[in-house]
Amino acid sequence: MGLVSVISVEKDNCVNCHKCIRVCPVKFCNDGSQDHVEINPDLCIGCGECLKACDHEARIIKDDFDLFLNSAEKKEKMIAVSAPAAASNFPDQYLRLNGWLKSLGVEAFFDVSFGAELTVKSYLEHLSKNNPKMIIAQPCPALVTYIQIYQPELIPHLAPADSPMMHTIKMIKEFYPQYRYHKVMIISPCVAKKREFTEVGMGDFNVTMIKIKEYLKKKTISLASFPEVDFHNDPAERAVLFSTPGGLLETAERDLPRVGSVARKIEGPELIYKYFKHLPKDLAQKRAPKLLDCLNCEMGCNGGTGTDNREKSLEEVEKLVSNRDKKARKKYQDKIPDEKNSVSLIHEAIKKYWKPGLYQRKYKDLSSLNTVKIPSQEKVDEIYLSMEKKDKKDILNCGSCGYENCENMAVAVYNGLNRVENCHYFLQKRLQRDKKTLEKGLSVINEKVEKISASSAMEASETVQKMVLSMNHIVDKVAESSQMLKQLSDNNKKISSFIEGIGKISKQTHLLSINAGIESSKFGTQGRGFNVVAQEIKKLSFNTANFIREIEILIKEIRLHTEKTVVSMEQEKEEVVKGEKITQKIAGVLNDIVDDTKGILKILGDIKEVYQKDEKEGYGKKAI
Repeated sequence: MGLVSVISVEKDNCVNCHKCIRVCPVKFCNDGSQDHVEINPDLCIGCGECLKACDHEARIIKDDFDLFLNSAEKKEKMIAVSAPAAASNFPDQYLRLNGWLKSLGVEAFFDVSFGAELTVKSYLEHLSKNNPKMIIAQPCPALVTYIQIYQPELIPHLAPADSPMMHTIKMIKEFYPQYRYHKVMIISPCVAKKREFTEVGMGDFNVTMIKIKEYLKKKTISLASFPEVDFHNDPAERAVLFSTPGGLLETAERDLPRVGSVARKIEGPELIYKYFKHLPKDLAQKRAPKLLDCLNCEMGCNGGTGTDNREKSLEEVEKLVSNRDKKARKKYQDKIPDEKNSVSLIHEAIKKYWKPGLYQRKYKDLSSLNTVKIPSQEKVDEIYLSMEKKDKKDILNCGSCGYENCENMAVAVYNGLNRVENCHYFLQKRLQRDKKTLEKGLSVINEKVEKISASSAMEASETVQKMVLSMNHIVDKVAESSQMLKQLSDNNKKISSFIEGIGKISKQTHLLSINAGIESSKFGTQGRGFNVVAQEIKKLSFNTANFIREIEILIKEIRLHTEKTVVSMEQEKEEVVKGEKITQKIAGVLNDIVDDTKGILKILGDIKEVYQKDEKEGYGKKAI
């Protein structure tokens, strides 16, 4: 079974900048082989550095705030355990925070600062009875997880005692039987605390302080409107400093004044993990401290991953903790003014809740989760070649990929956790290669464009203009022919009217011949000659009528063909006009081509100028 996930990734927000990899102490819990950087929870130590580094809200805290609210709504029996960092995260209102939680149904409240008092006793008991080579303090779950996964050889040196948080929970279950079976809500400064609760099997809801603040702001809830509710446990003394770097040592020096001379205080991811890497050698050479007071976060738990104190001034935060420390000491000094005797009061309080063996802890070796394989030098060299790294001078160790050096990047690529395209040097080399290809392409384009030069385009444009003039001439001739055909049609109509007149004359002649025949019959023999003339006139009239009919048929056919020809000529004229318009459009397009050709030549000139400038200034040479 793997480790519980304490940080989630919002894929859509990730811009794949690899800043999260750069700040991550263990690197390979991040998978940068895709279009976003994913997290492997089995390799993630929960330090939360990526939460602080990400500017795009792609890394999100995972805590139990919603589960806690759901449990409160169901009226489930619950108590709250508050980390000392609450004093700096809820200035002068951490007791009113208890008041708000009480309004939600939380029955009792306990201060982890008193659990820290018990923790110091556990450490000192181990130191005096077992005389270990070294005690590595373990209040920080991120450091514990790191040792369990990546440096299991240091597990024997982890303090064999619970964290202050777990001391408090075990104390409640042992000495406050009325709350033994209540669910435990932890007001926590740390997302990684969930890992500790899961491994030990105690603690139900890891509720981060920043999530509480966000909820109060969203619901416009003011803590000032709630009463102060004190803790149910005995008050802590200087262990209220546990949330600040060196707080453990200062508390331990109260009971073992010279412990500081054999101890080391160290915090911050930039130092602590490098320190751990050297520690096995330091132990072997007997130069390691007896007690190591260590924390992942630079501001200690006051600036933990589950707080919003990381952007605040260190002095502002420390002032709040210091004020609480003064008040805590004053509580005991008010009872017994003499400091030595007042210290005895806290010892008596601790003794009431001390039980040998109750607060012991064993740690699991989780190194089997670390499945990252280290490639041979031969494989590393192969990966270097795929990154265009062919010489020692190509091994830049620039860190742009997010890793400290090129070798770690090669390890990531070998394990499928990254890709060569994310190597800055590779991108630069590819850019140079692409640049040469582009220059070659531009040269070819330039030659082609010059061949299709502006003068050639102009010549084509002039040819089209000639075509336009020719088309205009054709239009004029077609119009002239059309006019002549119309005139012919009109003449045909006139001829038809003439023929119609002749037809009338023919009819009158025919009537005249009939009348002449009638009149000649009246004169008998004398009229025969006249009758012959009348018959000839009749024949002439008949033949004339026949010719007229044939001429009419012929003229009708001529007129019909003429009219069809006129219509056809009109249609041809329209098509020619259309052709003229299209030719003019072609002329316009060619003019545009001329302009575009000039524009392309200018752009090519500009690109060439830029490249010449880059070459002159040595573009990319420093990076490569």
